[in-house]
Amino acid sequence: SIVYLNDDFEGGEFIFAKERNIIQAAVKPSCGLMVAFSAGKENLHGVKAVRKGRRCALAMWYTLDSEQREKERDFAEVILDDLWKKRELANRTTSEGNVSKSTLNKFVELAKKGHDDMRNHSEL
Repeated sequence: SIVYLNDDFEGGEFIFAKERNIIQAAVKPSCGLMVAFSAGKENLHGVKAVRKGRRCALAMWYTLDSEQREKERDFAEVILDDLWKKRELANRTTSEGNVSKSTLNKFVELAKKGHDDMRNHSEL
């Protein structure tokens, strides 16, 4: 899908083609408009040249194929899960209101693990 972020330009129409040189439909860009379509051969598509100004659009792809899953998203979920665990540990207190030494040790271990995981991921 495409979401148009501006409309202060000329040209840049999104087109669907029946064949190589036959335009089946054209969509005039409008700020906030989303054009959604499947990307198979049934929806040959393209964009006409921008004649004046600058066309800004956000392109998005969707899939149900787990092979195409974003690895960065998986990594972010691991980091967020670790942060929640750290928060839970930090909120546990002794009867005097101080964080226990074992809780602090667990917090430090989790923090080190998260740092190591992040460093290892950045080296991939």
